[in-house]
Amino acid sequence: MRLAVTEIKDARAKLAELREKRRHLISEVRSLEASLQKLRQERDEKNKLVKELMRKAREQREKRDRINEEVAFNKQMRDILKKQANEILEKMQKIEEEMQNVKGGRIPKNITKKIRQLENQIETTPNLTKEREKELIEQLEELYDKLEKYQTIKEKQQEIRQYRNKLRDIRIEIKAHDAAVKTLAQQSQEHHEQFIKATVEAKKLRQEADQIHQKVLEISKKIKEIRQKIGKISKDADAVSKKLGEETFAERKRREEELKKRKKMEKDELTQRLLAKYKAGEKLSLEEFKILFDRGLIKS
Repeated sequence: MRLAVTEIKDARAKLAELREKRRHLISEVRSLEASLQKLRQERDEKNKLVKELMRKAREQREKRDRINEEVAFNKQMRDILKKQANEILEKMQKIEEEMQNVKGGRIPKNITKKIRQLENQIETTPNLTKEREKELIEQLEELYDKLEKYQTIKEKQQEIRQYRNKLRDIRIEIKAHDAAVKTLAQQSQEHHEQFIKATVEAKKLRQEADQIHQKVLEISKKIKEIRQKIGKISKDADAVSKKLGEETFAERKRREEELKKRKKMEKDELTQRLLAKYKAGEKLSLEEFKILFDRGLIKS
């Protein structure tokens, strides 16, 4: 069925509208694809930074944990030394209590000299009576007792001095471990802060990357929908174009047939006029003669 002129006009307008809409959608797709590429690049860069920050966070955490082990070791050694110091102090206190039970704190002057004198007197005094000898021996025994007690104090004092020296060494070690604990604790805190900072930064970047990825998915979905629209519009445009193409062919064929008929009629009319002219004995041109001859109306 042939389309009317108005229908052809409407179809062509529809085809132009579809092509313009398709052009607009293709332009929109290209713009969205450019945005999509940019977003993907931004997302990938952020994810790359996230990986780098997480690697840094792991390093800082490992350093912190190693230092914390050293801190724990130094604290343990410090506590052991403090315990040893307390044990020594208890021993010193016990020695001091024992010394308090002994009268006097120093060895009296010339006590050994008196002992020597008494020893010499007993050995060298002739005709020494038993009573006097007994008296001298008792004095000597008393001096020996005193000397023995003072000698015990002296030994205890020496023992205390040894303990004090040991305590001094222990306190130096405790101070060293305590200083190490403070220094290492500060280092541990610094690594911990770096760990937290890197982790927080990575978390923030990951959230941003996830948000961008969500936009990527939304734009990808939109591009897919637009491409489907473009496909439908292209299909509709092809259908209209095909219909117009077929109609144009039919119109052209009709015009050719009409032209052919018109030419035939004109040629027939010319032939009749020439034939009448020939029969009337009028002179014909070579071209006119050829027309009649080609149509078999005259013979050579």
